Amino acid sequence: MDAFLGILFQFYGLDWLAMALGLTGTYYVSNQNKLGFLYNSVACACGLAVAVLSGQMGFIVYNGILIALMVRGFMTWGRAGTPA
Repeated sequence: MDAFLGILFQFYGLDWLAMALGLTGTYYVSNQNKLGFLYNSVACACGLAVAVLSGQMGFIVYNGILIALMVRGFMTWGRAGTPA
């Protein structure tokens, strides 16, 4: 049982938090709610922390790019002339 719990919380629950926040954020964005960008940004920050803890450079870069895209999406949300 201890081994199972060790696997579940190997990254201090950050991976589970990233999943929950990412799914919530995607739900909000799909319902045209700007708050989804905030949830997705925090999810990416958690994913970035997991990637750093596990030493996966590809995911570190990927999550950094996703955070930048979420910030851009938040800033341009609802602007006239913004491509869909």
